[in-house]
Amino acid sequence: MGTIGAGNHFAEVQVVEASSLANIDNSLQQDNVVLLVHSGSQGLGGNILKKCMTETRTSFGEGSADAIGYMEEHNQACECAKASRDLIALQFLACLEPGNEDWTLGSSGASALDEKASR
Repeated sequence: MGTIGAGNHFAEVQVVEASSLANIDNSLQQDNVVLLVHSGSQGLGGNILKKCMTETRTSFGEGSADAIGYMEEHNQACECAKASRDLIALQFLACLEPGNEDWTLGSSGASALDEKASR
């Protein structure tokens, strides 16, 4: 929890060059500086999938108890991943500007996995 992990996971500072949302209050604006954190559930999601799938079972019937149970665990893994990204962002930003408590966490709106922290 709160670590970048492995693979293609990263945290990077970006500058917005242009925004199609420029006319919307509290949205990304040109020249905003944002922190993009890309990481997952640190293996939790993969473990849930491995637990549910076998060589003989690779899918669930729509609306079945197994499918509903899997999605509940999947959603918990997504929440864990979001909490971890938030923690990574706060740790990263604390290193950039120690003592600043004005950072706010938000979402890009692109997907649940693209979390951004901006100030």
